[in-house]
Amino acid sequence: MKKKHKGKQKLKCSKKKNKHHIRPKSRGGGGGENLVLLCMACHNKLHHDFGTMTPDEIIAFLVTHYWNDQWFWVKKSLDRFSHINKLGEKV
Repeated sequence: MKKKHKGKQKLKCSKKKNKHHIRPKSRGGGGGENLVLLCMACHNKLHHDFGTMTPDEIIAFLVTHYWNDQWFWVKKSLDRFSHINKLGEKV
């Protein structure tokens, strides 16, 4: 399975999965709900691009460096998901 990315770089997803801490362990993240499975290629790319940033820091980085400080789009996107709880169930 290939994932296409804009530009010259293409990322080939691997079958081998790796646990990823959404909030890095080094930044206070534990297990359980903080863990997701990613293919090795995507996991390595994520850490290459964002290091040990927390989800909030990643969003702030993208808004500041790529989206010209337009926080409006982040709020608009979050509002679209306000009807879904953390288990993915409609509320």
